[in-house]
Amino acid sequence: MGTNTIGNQNWKLTLIRDYTVSQKNVIEVAMFAYGRTASELEDETRESAHLPTGLIHLLDRSKLTSEALESGFTTEISTSNQNGEDWHCFTRTALAVKTLPGIPFQPTRAFYVIEDGEQFFEMIDLSSRRHETSLPLKIWLRVIEIEVDALAWAIDSDFYSCDGGHQATLDTWIDLGPHVSNCQNFSKMPPLPLPGPPDEEYTFR
Repeated sequence: MGTNTIGNQNWKLTLIRDYTVSQKNVIEVAMFAYGRTASELEDETRESAHLPTGLIHLLDRSKLTSEALESGFTTEISTSNQNGEDWHCFTRTALAVKTLPGIPFQPTRAFYVIEDGEQFFEMIDLSSRRHETSLPLKIWLRVIEIEVDALAWAIDSDFYSCDGGHQATLDTWIDLGPHVSNCQNFSKMPPLPLPGPPDEEYTFR
């Protein structure tokens, strides 16, 4: 859900493990469908993607990597200072314009780096206000277990099914380490971006 109270905004992103793209149980390789709402997750034009290093780092800190690989997780985002140990501050380091075909405007994107490390993520400004970016200088994130309503929706929608007779390989079941060639190929793909502050409140469905 997204909320906006006197400029302090809080919103969520749901990430669901997509077994149809990759069944490798390596967090750097695993692919996730993502969206703020069920309709965004159902959008066939939005391809699943792997996680940015910032989210991988937060999953490791929160000891939620196994849960994320099994079903997914929820990312909570806030523009206001959060003091809990599970919240982590990221600082905006760069702004750019991302060219997207088929839309009347080109949204601003920003890169955020965690304050005590090098892990980062990309965020896209989805605001309809075009005179200036709504992406803040600092932003706080935490990762939690996938929320019950999102998990129930994913199960009802057969999101975790792997139809089509996928042929698994041996390295699907054995950890061959970080230097597997497939892992390197996936690392060349762009990670999923996070949505910027919403213009109005929303619910998952």
